[in-house]
Amino acid sequence: MSTDTYNPFAEAEDWDVSTERWLQEGNYVVKIVNTEDESSQNGNPKLKVELEAPQGVHTDHVPYSCDFTRKIATLFRRAGAQDLGVGDFDPSDRCRLTPQARKRLIGRTVGVVIRNEADQNDPAKFWPRVQGYVDPARVKGHESDIGTNTRGLPDFGEKPGPQPVVDDALPF
Repeated sequence: MSTDTYNPFAEAEDWDVSTERWLQEGNYVVKIVNTEDESSQNGNPKLKVELEAPQGVHTDHVPYSCDFTRKIATLFRRAGAQDLGVGDFDPSDRCRLTPQARKRLIGRTVGVVIRNEADQNDPAKFWPRVQGYVDPARVKGHESDIGTNTRGLPDFGEKPGPQPVVDDALPF
């Protein structure tokens, strides 16, 4: 390749940047729009979870392994997805989730708690990070227009309690 004609800039793809607003510190009801399999620096599985709410978007990267499953198990439970079972992960690959298991999260609604967390390399910098997943009903003050009954999935709205007994209805 001649340095006189070589031009890597001519063939470079455009750099695309998101114009979405990113969710900041707070509690939100979000819809899971995508999940992807990733690996952490030490080779453990990591689940990339793309979240969307009327207030903005957020991407969570959840590392896990056979010895550390709590956050992943909680995500599935709080999103109303079927609990993970045998066949949903590969025990020989540090319990990496199967594509079919990851797909069960897409379209689900879940509550997220986002807090500012110090950067590992520069403690003076802070980044909004998902601290955990909760039942959507626990998120107070954040009405969501994405709905909680998406694509035929379970409805996490408030369940009607027992009906009050009216004195007129009593036979005595």
